Amino acid sequence: MNQSKPKTNRSENSCHEAEFFVGSNTGKPRLVSDLRCVGLGMVVCFVMIIGACATHFERPGPFDDTGLRHRAQTITEDDIRVFVTVPRPEESRSIFGINLEEKNIEPLWLEIENNTDRQIYFLQTGLDPEYFSPSEVSFGFHRVFSKSANKQLDDHIESLGFHHIINPHSISSGYVFTNSDEGSKFVTVDLIGREWSKSFMLIVPTPNRKLPVSHYDRLFRMIASSESIEVEDEPRLRELLEKPNIKKKKHQLPSLSAPYAYPPRRLIPEKR
Repeated sequence: MNQSKPKTNRSENSCHEAEFFVGSNTGKPRLVSDLRCVGLGMVVCFVMIIGACATHFERPGPFDDTGLRHRAQTITEDDIRVFVTVPRPEESRSIFGINLEEKNIEPLWLEIENNTDRQIYFLQTGLDPEYFSPSEVSFGFHRVFSKSANKQLDDHIESLGFHHIINPHSISSGYVFTNSDEGSKFVTVDLIGREWSKSFMLIVPTPNRKLPVSHYDRLFRMIASSESIEVEDEPRLRELLEKPNIKKKKHQLPSLSAPYAYPPRRLIPEKR
């Protein structure tokens, strides 16, 4: 007796194959649905990451500089007055809206009052050969996916920087971004004009100083009262420095006079 083979239900097999991909109630894997969920999750995570990175920069309001002016070291010569001070860390954050200490940047507030008839220029390299420009400072605090916030930060820091040109009978003030110093800063303000140059030297206590202000005042008075030898060119200066039998008076310092106007050397090398 011939037994007939069981008939295969092709439609039933097709349904089982479809259930494997689109899912069923029998607990079989849902590949398509799972892949869609994974893709959606990745998109959500990416959007959350962008949202976390794209922060908004809140520009600080006007800062009262009365405290800075009260603490400022000042010097006046040849109808030019110079004010210099270093803001405290909390003042710096209120002024710039960022924590410059994270990058070892120390802002120096500088004001120059020009009561002469000449236009003068300030040379920042005399103050710190490795100073930071405003654009370098703001770039160090840029965030990814925050073009608008970065632009606001750039404009804010740029507006606070010191402008190099001081017109006749005018006052110019702003911030110079220097490397952090321990103790106090030996500040040299180099100014140049048409057939003219002038250097001002001040000792400015920093917020993390360990010695009292009176100590730096005595040191500055000693330097200011020192005698100097006028040297008209660099070969003559080298000759004086290399002479073994030269007799100098106490606190007598060689200096270069105009028109050469070489920037003065730092008294203490910077620690890096």
